[in-house]
Amino acid sequence: MWLSSSRCDLRAAWQTSHSNVLGVVATGKYTTTAHLSLPRGTSVEALGHTLTYEGFTVGEDEKYAFNVRAQQGSGSFVLSPVMFDAGDQGIMRNPDIEAGFMRDFYLSPVALEPPQEGGPVGQYSLQKGSSVNADGATITFVEFAKGDHGDGAMMGSGQGMGVAAVLDIVKGGEKERLQPALSFASGEPVQAPVPSKLLQGSVQLLTMDVSMGERPSVIQIGVQSEGGAISRPDVLVVEASKKPFVSLLWGGTVFMMIGFGLAIKKRWKE
Repeated sequence: MWLSSSRCDLRAAWQTSHSNVLGVVATGKYTTTAHLSLPRGTSVEALGHTLTYEGFTVGEDEKYAFNVRAQQGSGSFVLSPVMFDAGDQGIMRNPDIEAGFMRDFYLSPVALEPPQEGGPVGQYSLQKGSSVNADGATITFVEFAKGDHGDGAMMGSGQGMGVAAVLDIVKGGEKERLQPALSFASGEPVQAPVPSKLLQGSVQLLTMDVSMGERPSVIQIGVQSEGGAISRPDVLVVEASKKPFVSLLWGGTVFMMIGFGLAIKKRWKE
């Protein structure tokens, strides 16, 4: 009788631990993450959501809560990740989570870039393969750069890893190809301006959304005239993650605790 009871307890423990292992493996393997720059008031698509940074509030404890509206289909919700100075411990970053049955959506703040003031500027959103007109020139987003293609392509260890957008610019029968890049060094975005002869200024890659699915990739560029500077609102840099099957992990943990409690109760009676 005691042996049969022990086998039942072991079987229950194995089943709950097996559920936990499945949850950990599934969550770790299928988690998707994206690093994003969110200019205030500008919508950026990532991980099946449209994210819009709406500003921040500062609490009495000097904690900054950043309000980001996430829209998926016809529904939307607001996430408010927090960042604050913890003194000797440095900058602390607390993510906010939208929990779901099949997957959880995490948003963690990385940095806040202050607004930049300057001269004349144009900002344009481009899908892969699309074009816009800027100061009499046609700018086409061709693709993302792959490998080392010279200035503005993939950046090395000096500036952190990054990616460049390949742009074709046509004006008055002339054509040039630029590769403005966006990289992250120590968590901070680095946007290197690339000079343009046809635009008589320079071009920066402000944000990017690299799509792995059916929808096209999207970038936002800033065109700066000579003697001017990129002017834009404050930009929130975040890390977004989508973690599936977290409920399976929590469910396994709850069942394991219940099983251990029942086993202890049974042993106490015996």
